[in-house]
Amino acid sequence: MWSWTKIKTIYSKFSPKDRAIAIICIFALIIGIIWGIFSFIGAVTELKPKPGGKIIYGTWEQPHFINPVLSQNNETDNDLMNLIYDGLIAIDQRGKIINDLASEINISKDGKTYEVILKENILWHDGTPFTADDVIFTIEAIQNARYNSPWYNIWRDIKIEKIGDYMVRFYLNTPQNQFLQHLSFKIMPAHIWANISPTQWPLTDYNLKAIGTGPYCYEKLEKSKEGSIIAYHLKKNPKYFKHIPYIQNITFSFYETQDDAFEALIQGKINLIREISYYQKELIKNKNKLIIKRIVLPRYYGVFFNQKHNLLSNKNVVKALELSLDKQKIIDTVFYQEAELLNAPISKNFIGHSQSLNQLSYNPEEAKNILKNLGFEDYNNDKILEKKDNNSSAEFTLTVPLVDELMNVANIAKQNWEAIGVKVNINPVSLQNIYQDSLKLRNYDAIIFGEAYGIIPNLFYFWHSSQITAPGLNISMYSNSEIDKLLEQSSQTQSQETLEQNLIKIQELLTRDKPAIFLCNPYFLYAQSYKIKGNNITTVNMPSNKFENIEDWYINTRRVLK
Repeated sequence: MWSWTKIKTIYSKFSPKDRAIAIICIFALIIGIIWGIFSFIGAVTELKPKPGGKIIYGTWEQPHFINPVLSQNNETDNDLMNLIYDGLIAIDQRGKIINDLASEINISKDGKTYEVILKENILWHDGTPFTADDVIFTIEAIQNARYNSPWYNIWRDIKIEKIGDYMVRFYLNTPQNQFLQHLSFKIMPAHIWANISPTQWPLTDYNLKAIGTGPYCYEKLEKSKEGSIIAYHLKKNPKYFKHIPYIQNITFSFYETQDDAFEALIQGKINLIREISYYQKELIKNKNKLIIKRIVLPRYYGVFFNQKHNLLSNKNVVKALELSLDKQKIIDTVFYQEAELLNAPISKNFIGHSQSLNQLSYNPEEAKNILKNLGFEDYNNDKILEKKDNNSSAEFTLTVPLVDELMNVANIAKQNWEAIGVKVNINPVSLQNIYQDSLKLRNYDAIIFGEAYGIIPNLFYFWHSSQITAPGLNISMYSNSEIDKLLEQSSQTQSQETLEQNLIKIQELLTRDKPAIFLCNPYFLYAQSYKIKGNNITTVNMPSNKFENIEDWYINTRRVLK
């Protein structure tokens, strides 16, 4: 019979070398047993999300209308609406359209009728059932000019009909492939808002204490003595129709500036921030408790050339400008490598992207040769290229919104273009005044700007000749009858194959005629604690869509049998 005394007696007879070997063997045996236990546990169990935990979300813009009919450009409103409300469809984490409140959508062959069958047994946060009446009410409120909805023009010509308690039908005058995307619009509860007169809509408390069908419900808000909201508290919806969210609470914590919110993130006071600047990425990339998240949006930045300008309407001049513009330097230095280089409008994550359109490379020597072949041979005293035959100078003014990144882009462009003899005068305009002072009047030679074309790409408003004058967005004032026909067909087709072919052809014509230089698609960056899991969003329509799969996010975990 072994005993501790007997073991000690045997051990005392060991030589020092044998004792060391024995100790090593015992430790190896213990480690092996522990490793075996953990290996066994790992083999038969797996980590699964566990309910609980809290997100503190740092932002810097006060909410005004958490109301889909009234809200427009307030990012905090949009974030909260994505948590509190649902649409008929949603955009998943890969940028694909999926059903949300709708269970089925049937589109007629002519593309003019959309029949939407709604999911049943969905409840508003106050327990009232969701029905077709809520969909009808929301759309008709937008269409009623008394409510002054910013979405009026999109919906004004759409007819809607109630077919049953859980079915509605939309009627379009002409087919619109963008209409499916419009069905992501958030639906409001008729039983609450129908009892409030249009004049009282902007004043009611329901604009902040919102009631939806979404994964999170309004709980409370906190205000400062001055009346500003300092915290907005949400709790998970215990009856959410997809599945009950794992994370118990989300608190919006409000700061004066983006820099203040960023400092709070670094200090651990918040664990999710609305957005980070490109330079801030460098400040947190070595923080092992924070993760940088990237989202691809359907947008591009470009330099748009006024086609009424004698110099810039020449596609060979613009080709020379593009060849001499170091786009990779712009991406590396302005966007800290957080952008996709473009030579055409559509990025690789979206329908219509063509890699063959993105082959033009930086070549300032070829650019100089192009200008020389155009007759720009002589320099004047300011080292500006001139044409002998008409004494015209290679000079223009570049209008730029007064935004740090875009001003930095402009400065690189100026440096590159003046290196080949083209003088550039930079005209900075405040972002608040850019429409009234520049875009509305089209009084610029060239302008740096950004355009967003949607998950289902729609280039109509940016390149159709009907959009040359304000409020149209064809800011190059470019006209091409072939592109017009392709854009019209693209906006109406229900065939993804036809849409893709048309978009590629449109981009081929744009890159041939060169009314613009397409620069890049900067990624949208934000940051979160490493403890937050399940956030797999990569491609969305707008930044607030990062919450589209919030019910799958989790912080706590538990082991369960496989």
